Amino acid sequence: MQPISPANFTSQRVWIEDAIYAEQRIPAFVGNPLVAALPESFDDDELIEALSSEPEFTSDQRQWPTHERMHMLLGLSHFMVPLEGHIRLARVLDSMMRDGYIGRAPFSKQHNEIYQSLYRRRQNGGKLEGVTFKVTPQLSTSLIGLSGMGKTTTVKRFLATIPHVIRHRELNLLQVPWLHVEMTSDGKSVKAIALSILKALDKLIPDANYFERFHGNGKVGSDSLMVAVGSLLTDHLVGLLVIDEVQNLANSPKGKHVVMAELTTICNVLQVPILFIGTNKAEKVLGSELKNSRRSLSHGLGNWGALPWVNDAGKPGEWVSFMSLLWDFQWVRKPCELTSSMLELFYECTQGVIDLAIKLFVAAQARAMVDGSEEVTEALVAKVYSEDLKLVHPMVEALKNNDLAALAKYEDCSPLGLQDVVDDMQRRYKGSRTFAASIRPGHPDFAKRLAVAGMAIGLGSEQAEQAAAAVENDGTARDLVDATQQMMKKVSPPKPVSKSKTKSLDSSTVATSLPDLSKRPKDYRNAIALAGEHGTTVFEQLVRLGFARPALELVGI
Repeated sequence: MQPISPANFTSQRVWIEDAIYAEQRIPAFVGNPLVAALPESFDDDELIEALSSEPEFTSDQRQWPTHERMHMLLGLSHFMVPLEGHIRLARVLDSMMRDGYIGRAPFSKQHNEIYQSLYRRRQNGGKLEGVTFKVTPQLSTSLIGLSGMGKTTTVKRFLATIPHVIRHRELNLLQVPWLHVEMTSDGKSVKAIALSILKALDKLIPDANYFERFHGNGKVGSDSLMVAVGSLLTDHLVGLLVIDEVQNLANSPKGKHVVMAELTTICNVLQVPILFIGTNKAEKVLGSELKNSRRSLSHGLGNWGALPWVNDAGKPGEWVSFMSLLWDFQWVRKPCELTSSMLELFYECTQGVIDLAIKLFVAAQARAMVDGSEEVTEALVAKVYSEDLKLVHPMVEALKNNDLAALAKYEDCSPLGLQDVVDDMQRRYKGSRTFAASIRPGHPDFAKRLAVAGMAIGLGSEQAEQAAAAVENDGTARDLVDATQQMMKKVSPPKPVSKSKTKSLDSSTVATSLPDLSKRPKDYRNAIALAGEHGTTVFEQLVRLGFARPALELVGI
């Protein structure tokens, strides 16, 4: 199987670069065009800049309209401040990619031996021969840790600095430095991971149609597919294979060993480095062999847990650094300083999880914009966490209690997205700007609409008109919403009607003789009886019993 001719490469969907070969000083890299064509490694400052992601922010944006400021809040969904772990990970990825090309120079003896191995496997019907479930220490490692700590984000941001495809015109080759695929949700099929790799290559190599060519009518076996995948990974000189969501293998106790054996073959036989990314649940999948190899690599990735409050030396940890940088991005009109008590409150609500901290920060600002307070206070943060981020409470509690079983269950769920948080707040903001909120004293329909609201809360028509006129004459109501609230305060609750009285009154204030309704809780006539008993309006009781909408909703809120 030969690579597609570079002359046919016309797609603009991917980042393509013609190979420019840089001189290599490291002896193992000298004379290897695959390494020489890669971008030069970053120094520390360049790496920090490459990994950083912050929204464009200026203090004058705080005076923008609310809907625009809410849109700016969404920019924090990509917020990333490179911390020690992120820098270390980027260095590991760079090293794995370059070291993986050692011995794989095109047309070299080692490269030809890989093709020979593929040929023997094809002749054997695609069956594995002499492959043990052991990952080659020099090539593979894993990135395992808590959801929401930026594992995949960091990997993608670093890989985005490297071309998708490098074109070697003189060698008539297309080099794919890295390939990122996700494990299917059921995690049980070798065929599924093979098809994912074919689809990923199709996105990079135009007119290849590998999925169609090798999958065909769907009757191709998994062994044959993996042989094809192995050939393509070799043809296109894939430098690093990233397998994400590897914890999904745990969903298939019987299939996980087969899938891992196939991936191990890619690593051992093809000499393609593999990075496995997953949550803590993936530890059970990867097993002791991979954990031992990870330690032997001295990569130092470790387990990505929550940001520490203090470091090993007892000094402020990365949590403090992260929050200090995040706190600058306040779009509320009354920005405040990050106090030690606020820092502690955020940690209590997020347990040092980056993703949760960002969502809480965004949600608190959005709430402050909606309610008009325009300030992120501790009381507001606590309220937002309690009311708007209920979906993350199980995770936070599991972290507080170090309950690994509960944490594993949470990681199988999809946490609330940042877009969802902002959308919810925007709905509240737009709701407060309805037509009812725009009707103010002096509007020709003001008294009429206010009287309708009065009748909705149980007043008679004449009483409602009088109350509406009184509120309008006061002239203190900001709008119809505020006027309705004032009217509800002005109208004294009607007193219970004595059984001895026979005077005909408005039905909203009468406790009529009714049959025993104690065994009929869904009978709306309970509202009539309760109104007379408690001295309220019938409508208030209908709302309490769930038979009617609140009065404010009836005027547009």
